[in-house]
Amino acid sequence: MKNPSAIVAADLHHVGATAESVSLAAKNAGLIAARASEHGRAFEPIASYIDAITSSTQKGTAEVEALALELARAATRYLRALYAQRRYQRVFDGPRPAHFVASALEQ
Repeated sequence: MKNPSAIVAADLHHVGATAESVSLAAKNAGLIAARASEHGRAFEPIASYIDAITSSTQKGTAEVEALALELARAATRYLRALYAQRRYQRVFDGPRPAHFVASALEQ
C-alpha cells in the first residue's frame, strides 16, 4: 500500500501543475485576443475569468499543501511522543525496585 501522504502530495502537485498550465493557456489566449483587435475582444473577459479561476486554484492548492505538511508534522510529533512514552513505561514495567534490592542483597 502506498503512503497516503505521498498520494496526497502527488495529487496536489498534479492539480497545481494543471492550474499552472491552464493559467498559461488563458494568458496566451488573452494575448491572441488582444492581437485580434476588435474580433478578439469578446474573448478577453473569458480569458481573464479562466486566469482568475486558475489563480484561485493555485492558491487553494498551496493552502492544502501547507495544511497537509502541518498535519504530517503533527502526526510525527505525536508518534515521537508516543514512542518516548512507551520507552519510559518499559523502563518502569521491568523488574521492580524491590527485585533490584533483593538481587543486590543476594550477591
